Amino acid sequence: NAVDVNVVIDSPSSFITITDNNENFGTILPDDIATAVDGYAFSVSDNIPDGHTIYFDVIATDALDSTFVSHFSVVAHAPVLEMMNFVVNDGDNGFLDPGETADIEITLNNNGSSALSELTCALTSADSYITIISGEAIIPEIAPGDNGLVVFTVSTDPLTPIGHTVNLQLDANSSNYSFTHNLNLSVGLSIEDFETNSFYAYPWTMDGNT
Repeated sequence: NAVDVNVVIDSPSSFITITDNNENFGTILPDDIATAVDGYAFSVSDNIPDGHTIYFDVIATDALDSTFVSHFSVVAHAPVLEMMNFVVNDGDNGFLDPGETADIEITLNNNGSSALSELTCALTSADSYITIISGEAIIPEIAPGDNGLVVFTVSTDPLTPIGHTVNLQLDANSSNYSFTHNLNLSVGLSIEDFETNSFYAYPWTMDGNT
Protein backbone atom coordinates (compact mmCIF):
# COMPACT_ATOMS: atom_id res chain seq x y z
CA ASN A 1 0.00 0.00 0.00
CA ALA A 2 0.98 3.64 -0.54
CA VAL A 3 0.25 5.22 2.83
CA ASP A 4 -0.51 8.90 3.46
CA VAL A 5 0.09 9.94 -0.14
CA ASN A 6 0.58 13.67 -0.57
CA VAL A 7 0.67 15.17 -4.07
CA VAL A 8 1.97 18.64 -4.96
CA ILE A 9 1.78 20.29 -8.38
CA ASP A 10 3.99 23.04 -9.75
CA SER A 11 4.44 24.87 -13.05
CA PRO A 12 7.20 27.02 -14.57
CA SER A 13 4.67 28.99 -16.64
CA SER A 14 4.55 32.73 -15.97
CA PHE A 15 0.98 32.87 -17.34
CA ILE A 16 -0.64 31.00 -14.44
CA THR A 17 -0.77 31.33 -10.67
CA ILE A 18 -1.37 28.14 -8.70
CA THR A 19 -3.70 28.94 -5.82
CA ASP A 20 -4.08 25.41 -4.44
CA ASN A 21 -1.14 23.08 -5.08
CA ASN A 22 -1.45 20.41 -2.38
CA GLU A 23 -3.79 17.43 -1.88
CA ASN A 24 -3.64 14.40 0.42
CA PHE A 25 -4.94 11.13 -1.09
CA GLY A 26 -4.60 9.01 2.06
CA THR A 27 -3.82 5.34 1.52
CA ILE A 28 -3.90 3.99 -2.03
CA LEU A 29 -4.23 0.21 -2.39
CA PRO A 30 -2.29 -1.75 -5.04
CA ASP A 31 -3.84 -1.34 -8.53
CA ASP A 32 -6.29 1.17 -7.09
CA ILE A 33 -7.07 4.67 -8.40
CA ALA A 34 -7.52 7.68 -6.14
CA THR A 35 -9.29 10.81 -7.31
CA ALA A 36 -9.40 14.27 -5.77
CA VAL A 37 -12.42 16.38 -6.67
CA ASP A 38 -11.48 20.08 -6.82
CA GLY A 39 -8.10 19.08 -5.46
CA TYR A 40 -6.10 21.81 -7.19
CA ALA A 41 -6.71 25.30 -8.51
CA PHE A 42 -4.89 27.88 -10.61
CA SER A 43 -5.72 31.20 -12.25
CA VAL A 44 -4.78 32.13 -15.81
CA SER A 45 -3.39 35.49 -16.90
CA ASP A 46 -5.61 37.57 -19.20
CA ASN A 47 -2.76 37.93 -21.70
CA ILE A 48 -1.96 34.24 -22.09
CA PRO A 49 -1.22 33.54 -25.79
CA ASP A 50 -3.61 31.39 -27.76
CA GLY A 51 -2.24 27.85 -28.07
CA HIS A 52 0.28 28.32 -25.24
CA THR A 53 1.19 25.00 -23.60
CA ILE A 54 1.19 25.05 -19.79
CA TYR A 55 3.49 22.39 -18.31
CA PHE A 56 2.91 20.95 -14.85
CA ASP A 57 5.12 18.88 -12.56
CA VAL A 58 3.49 16.39 -10.20
CA ILE A 59 5.42 15.32 -7.09
CA ALA A 60 3.88 12.54 -4.98
CA THR A 61 5.32 11.40 -1.65
CA ASP A 62 4.13 8.84 0.90
CA ALA A 63 4.74 8.08 4.58
CA LEU A 64 7.89 6.09 3.71
CA ASP A 65 9.35 9.15 1.93
CA SER A 66 9.05 7.47 -1.44
CA THR A 67 8.84 10.06 -4.22
CA PHE A 68 7.15 9.73 -7.58
CA VAL A 69 7.46 12.46 -10.22
CA SER A 70 5.29 12.81 -13.31
CA HIS A 71 4.28 15.54 -15.74
CA PHE A 72 1.28 16.71 -17.72
CA SER A 73 0.39 19.70 -19.85
CA VAL A 74 -2.66 21.78 -20.78
CA VAL A 75 -3.13 23.87 -23.93
CA ALA A 76 -4.55 27.35 -23.33
CA HIS A 77 -7.24 28.86 -25.53
CA ALA A 78 -7.57 32.62 -26.02
CA PRO A 79 -9.15 35.04 -28.49
CA VAL A 80 -6.97 36.82 -31.05
CA LEU A 81 -8.69 39.90 -32.45
CA GLU A 82 -7.60 41.47 -35.73
CA MET A 83 -9.05 44.19 -37.93
CA MET A 84 -9.91 42.70 -41.31
CA ASN A 85 -10.90 45.91 -43.09
CA PHE A 86 -12.81 49.17 -42.80
CA VAL A 87 -15.12 50.95 -45.20
CA VAL A 88 -16.15 54.61 -45.40
CA ASN A 89 -19.83 54.50 -46.26
CA ASP A 90 -20.69 58.03 -47.36
CA GLY A 91 -23.11 57.09 -50.12
CA ASP A 92 -20.76 58.67 -52.64
CA ASN A 93 -17.09 58.02 -53.40
CA GLY A 94 -16.03 55.97 -50.39
CA PHE A 95 -13.82 58.77 -49.02
CA LEU A 96 -14.27 61.25 -46.21
CA ASP A 97 -14.75 64.71 -47.70
CA PRO A 98 -14.76 68.09 -45.92
CA GLY A 99 -18.15 68.85 -44.33
CA GLU A 100 -19.39 65.29 -44.80
CA THR A 101 -21.13 62.84 -42.47
CA ALA A 102 -20.34 59.18 -43.05
CA ASP A 103 -20.38 55.76 -41.42
CA ILE A 104 -17.12 53.98 -40.64
CA GLU A 105 -17.77 50.24 -40.93
CA ILE A 106 -15.08 48.10 -39.30
CA THR A 107 -14.89 44.32 -39.58
CA LEU A 108 -13.10 42.47 -36.76
CA ASN A 109 -11.97 38.86 -36.99
CA ASN A 110 -11.33 36.46 -34.12
CA ASN A 111 -8.38 34.32 -35.21
CA GLY A 112 -8.07 32.71 -31.79
CA SER A 113 -9.52 29.46 -30.45
CA SER A 114 -11.67 31.04 -27.75
CA ALA A 115 -14.87 33.04 -28.22
CA LEU A 116 -15.27 36.72 -27.36
CA SER A 117 -18.50 37.84 -25.74
CA GLU A 118 -19.97 41.29 -25.04
CA LEU A 119 -17.19 43.06 -26.90
CA THR A 120 -17.52 46.81 -26.26
CA CYS A 121 -15.99 48.92 -29.03
CA ALA A 122 -15.22 52.64 -28.98
CA LEU A 123 -13.93 54.96 -31.70
CA THR A 124 -12.14 58.13 -30.58
CA SER A 125 -10.03 60.90 -32.10
CA ALA A 126 -8.18 63.95 -30.83
CA ASP A 127 -8.33 65.59 -34.26
CA SER A 128 -10.20 68.92 -34.22
CA TYR A 129 -11.34 68.44 -37.82
CA ILE A 130 -13.49 65.39 -37.03
CA THR A 131 -16.48 64.84 -34.74
CA ILE A 132 -17.47 61.37 -33.55
CA ILE A 133 -21.27 61.39 -33.68
CA SER A 134 -21.77 57.74 -32.77
CA GLY A 135 -18.65 56.25 -31.24
CA GLU A 136 -19.74 53.19 -29.26
CA ALA A 137 -20.97 49.76 -30.33
CA ILE A 138 -21.27 46.28 -28.84
CA ILE A 139 -20.69 42.95 -30.56
CA PRO A 140 -22.57 40.25 -28.58
CA GLU A 141 -20.18 37.46 -29.56
CA ILE A 142 -17.41 36.57 -32.02
CA ALA A 143 -16.83 32.82 -32.22
CA PRO A 144 -13.38 31.45 -33.10
CA GLY A 145 -12.73 32.06 -36.80
CA ASP A 146 -15.76 34.32 -37.12
CA ASN A 147 -16.18 38.04 -37.85
CA GLY A 148 -18.00 40.91 -36.18
CA LEU A 149 -19.07 44.26 -37.64
CA VAL A 150 -19.17 47.60 -35.84
CA VAL A 151 -20.49 50.83 -37.36
CA PHE A 152 -19.58 54.33 -36.18
CA THR A 153 -20.77 57.69 -37.50
CA VAL A 154 -18.40 60.64 -37.94
CA SER A 155 -18.48 64.07 -39.55
CA THR A 156 -15.69 66.28 -40.86
CA ASP A 157 -15.32 70.04 -40.55
CA PRO A 158 -16.09 71.91 -43.81
CA LEU A 159 -12.71 73.64 -43.43
CA THR A 160 -10.75 70.38 -43.32
CA PRO A 161 -7.81 70.72 -45.73
CA ILE A 162 -7.83 68.35 -48.71
CA GLY A 163 -5.41 65.51 -48.00
CA HIS A 164 -5.50 66.02 -44.23
CA THR A 165 -4.96 62.74 -42.36
CA VAL A 166 -7.39 62.02 -39.54
CA ASN A 167 -6.13 59.70 -36.81
CA LEU A 168 -8.77 57.46 -35.25
CA GLN A 169 -8.33 54.94 -32.43
CA LEU A 170 -10.44 51.82 -32.03
CA ASP A 171 -10.56 50.25 -28.57
CA ALA A 172 -12.33 46.92 -28.04
CA ASN A 173 -12.75 45.39 -24.60
CA SER A 174 -14.32 42.22 -23.28
CA SER A 175 -14.34 40.97 -19.69
CA ASN A 176 -10.76 39.67 -19.89
CA TYR A 177 -9.48 40.85 -23.26
CA SER A 178 -8.53 44.19 -24.82
CA PHE A 179 -7.58 45.29 -28.32
CA THR A 180 -6.43 48.62 -29.78
CA HIS A 181 -5.96 49.60 -33.40
CA ASN A 182 -5.17 52.95 -35.02
CA LEU A 183 -6.79 54.08 -38.27
CA ASN A 184 -5.52 56.82 -40.56
CA LEU A 185 -8.06 58.33 -42.97
CA SER A 186 -7.25 60.91 -45.62
CA VAL A 187 -9.93 63.59 -46.06
CA GLY A 188 -10.82 64.42 -49.65
CA LEU A 189 -9.81 62.73 -52.87
CA SER A 190 -6.96 64.66 -54.40
CA ILE A 191 -6.64 64.13 -58.16
CA GLU A 192 -4.49 65.98 -60.70
CA ASP A 193 -6.83 66.93 -63.56
CA PHE A 194 -4.43 69.44 -65.20
CA GLU A 195 -7.25 72.00 -65.35
CA THR A 196 -4.84 74.66 -64.00
CA ASN A 197 -2.89 74.61 -67.30
CA SER A 198 0.29 74.45 -65.22
CA PHE A 199 2.25 72.13 -62.95
CA TYR A 200 1.91 74.28 -59.85
CA ALA A 201 -1.04 72.54 -58.18
CA TYR A 202 1.17 69.60 -57.08
CA PRO A 203 4.89 69.31 -56.34
CA TRP A 204 5.88 67.83 -59.71
CA THR A 205 9.54 67.13 -60.36
CA MET A 206 10.79 67.84 -63.88
CA ASP A 207 13.72 66.04 -65.48
CA GLY A 208 15.17 65.52 -68.94
CA ASN A 209 15.37 67.75 -72.02
CA THR A 210 12.50 68.85 -74.26
